[in-house]
Amino acid sequence: MSNQVYYKDMNVGRRDILETVNKQNVYYWQIYIKYLYERSQTEKHHKNFVYEESRYISKFLAYIYEYMNDIDITHITRDDLDEYAYFLSKELGLSYHGICREMLSFVRCYKYLFGKGVVPASDVLNYKMKRKHEKYNSNLITDEQIEIAKNKLSDNLKLYMMFSLSTSIRMEDLLILKWDQIDIKERTVHIDDKFLYFNEEVAEMLQKEKQNRIDNEFNDYGYVFRGQHENPEPISKIVISRWCGEIEEIIGVKNLRHLDFRHSAIKRLMRASGSVGMTSIIMDCPNLKSQARFLIDEEMNNDLLQKYKDICEI
Repeated sequence: MSNQVYYKDMNVGRRDILETVNKQNVYYWQIYIKYLYERSQTEKHHKNFVYEESRYISKFLAYIYEYMNDIDITHITRDDLDEYAYFLSKELGLSYHGICREMLSFVRCYKYLFGKGVVPASDVLNYKMKRKHEKYNSNLITDEQIEIAKNKLSDNLKLYMMFSLSTSIRMEDLLILKWDQIDIKERTVHIDDKFLYFNEEVAEMLQKEKQNRIDNEFNDYGYVFRGQHENPEPISKIVISRWCGEIEEIIGVKNLRHLDFRHSAIKRLMRASGSVGMTSIIMDCPNLKSQARFLIDEEMNNDLLQKYKDICEI
């Protein structure tokens, strides 16, 4: 069977991607590509554009599947697009103009879907690529900044930051995390079919927070991370963004994002363990082998892996 997918007479994508990723995302893709195809019937020069547009969007859907828990594109934010641009630059080595071409394909797709009333309003609609001289950076939290956080952050912010740094939890999972998914004694987090792990310091913070809510009769509706008011709904990405803004002012990190905690956690464990494989398992990062190139220093990683191999006497 061919790996190509055709819409009528036009090659529009790869079967292995479209049969694997979130079906709702494929549905969005279909609406947009059908629209472009119909336009191509009157604009013959447009056919190549349809294929390229489909290829770039499918590529982004594959990225969402591999690196973002296959979330619906309606949950994609401007920060997510910046992170994808960073990936295209550091991991795939694309030029600035190549990155612009791929990113704008998705933005055009989202704008069309929004105009048809298929997707909600999002900051994706106003997304603009950074200028060529601007860099897509991932903030890596230092030991000194962690100590500042421990000493100066409020208990709520400290729990959020230290839990995220210890578990490398994805934002989508943290937003809806409930107490019944956490075993404080065993220091584990159970999310679907995977486990995350946290250290003893975080276990003490969780136990303290849980007891405080009981003592103050605060109804958290089972959610671990809460705002100041009782609310039956989980917190939003806006709350996380606000927390990161408060934390960045205190620890001195510019443009801090939740993803920075995940990247920092992965780098710290890789540096300590010397094992990409073990870090991949513990930090729930199945594609770490390819990501390792831009998460840590390549030469340092090679030295650590060799030491780990020697320990195993292989």
